Amino acid sequence: MEPKARILIIDQDSAARAALADPLRAEGHRVESAADLFWALPRLAAFAPDVVVADLKMITDGDNVLLAGVLEGDPERAIVVVCAPSSLEAAGEAVRAGAAAWITRPVQPTSALIVERALERRRLRLEAAALRTQARERAREEQAAGGEGMPAIPGASLPELERYAILKTLDHTGGSRARAAQILQISTRKIQYKLVEYDVVRPREHLKRSPRERASFHVSRSPVTPLRAPSSGVGR
Repeated sequence: MEPKARILIIDQDSAARAALADPLRAEGHRVESAADLFWALPRLAAFAPDVVVADLKMITDGDNVLLAGVLEGDPERAIVVVCAPSSLEAAGEAVRAGAAAWITRPVQPTSALIVERALERRRLRLEAAALRTQARERAREEQAAGGEGMPAIPGASLPELERYAILKTLDHTGGSRARAAQILQISTRKIQYKLVEYDVVRPREHLKRSPRERASFHVSRSPVTPLRAPSSGVGR
């Protein structure tokens, strides 16, 4: 069976490595571990982990160059730092520099839940990026076919872009507003409000309309707040 995700743990404390690795392996993830960067860094390219869990002091320095190196090659790679309770301020700096979250010592098996949440945020970011790519490709195909398509190029109005993103995401999720809200990083209440504003009950039916029909579809004259850039909550 294919592993759910690849996770690399870097920590000198063997007990901490085991406390995380055992429950994560039980969940079906492939986990590798190393006691120091000398052994860990060569594994980044070969193992290509989705998540790196590392001791804060090992993976950060004054300019967070090491942390940036871990992100190199996969900007969406999730990084979870492990720190002592006295190092929370430094952990916060690491999060602002690109880490997804932190785990405080002593590391417990329940700390694996933080790694799972970092994985989920990574998956949602990748899914949202794939949806944006699909929307651009669909717009190009419709424009090449002579339709007006979704104006996903410079010059499109923010209400049009937002409306298409919400309806396209709902179509992708089979109409699940909760799932669409997770992907778009907005509230389900906002999605419900927008559907009322767009006078749309069944998003799939709207997306089946011709490009010209969609282009002329009613948009409220009231200002529309543009979509927020996807964020991961604790981290990036």
